[in-house]
Amino acid sequence: MDDIASVLIISDIVVSGSLIALILAVGLDATADDLLYVLRRPKLFFVGMLSVNVIMPVAAGLLIAFLPLTPVVKTGIVLMALSAVPPILPAEELKAGATKAYAYGLYAALALVTVLVVPMWVAVAGWVYGVAASVPVEAVASKVGWQVLLPLSTGLALRRLAPRLAAGAAPWVSRLSLALLFVGEVPVFATSWPMMMALVGDGTVLVMVVISAIGLFSGHLLGGPDLGERGALALASATRHPGIATMIASANVVDEQVSAVILLFLVAAMLTAELYKRRLMRRMRLAPAPRGTPPGVI
Repeated sequence: MDDIASVLIISDIVVSGSLIALILAVGLDATADDLLYVLRRPKLFFVGMLSVNVIMPVAAGLLIAFLPLTPVVKTGIVLMALSAVPPILPAEELKAGATKAYAYGLYAALALVTVLVVPMWVAVAGWVYGVAASVPVEAVASKVGWQVLLPLSTGLALRRLAPRLAAGAAPWVSRLSLALLFVGEVPVFATSWPMMMALVGDGTVLVMVVISAIGLFSGHLLGGPDLGERGALALASATRHPGIATMIASANVVDEQVSAVILLFLVAAMLTAELYKRRLMRRMRLAPAPRGTPPGVI
């Protein structure tokens, strides 16, 4: 048991480090104007917050209220619905056709808003379900600050000091971080695998897929006329941050099996988002080029 605990501690350190490095890569590749892009545009900001931080949590809460799910499953789903800003989001949004300014700007805006939105939603969820639930603003601020804002600002500073070096290093830092993330998550999934498999086949996964699809539909519908921005907002709405969900669970001493629900939701959401992203990319490839576009340039 001690050996397993030690492996999980090391795994957590590796995962945390890889997530920080992923955000550092974003900072190395972004400019200050990119990160402020959404914050400077009230309409984009409002629509983004509505889809990610309002429609998605409300839809998840309403859906599970009418379904015969176990309390542990309902808790895990609610926690994930409240936990936006997954670290690998900007890279996925860029693959979906979003500009750097929108992808990075939306991410920065969501990270800042999360500090206030998550504690508020946790309090609301506690009131709705009649339980004593809370998470300190400073705890969320600390997590977002250390894992998002600090590496982001460090990357920006390095880019300003050595722009050519930063531009060349960004993709390599991103690739290495993803590799470390995969390695670090293996022990976590191995430990939770039996509990995750116990939830397969009773409708839990289907509910998670439906909730993720609602997030995708919401973001796509509200994302505006640009397909890239639609895709970015859809992915931001559907995918969640398991680290924030786990932090809320730890702060409220919930059943340890909730961690398996969180991981299963993460997998279901990522697979659903991947199917959407592939369809969107295919649609973008088939879309006619704007008038006046030179041959071979889309």
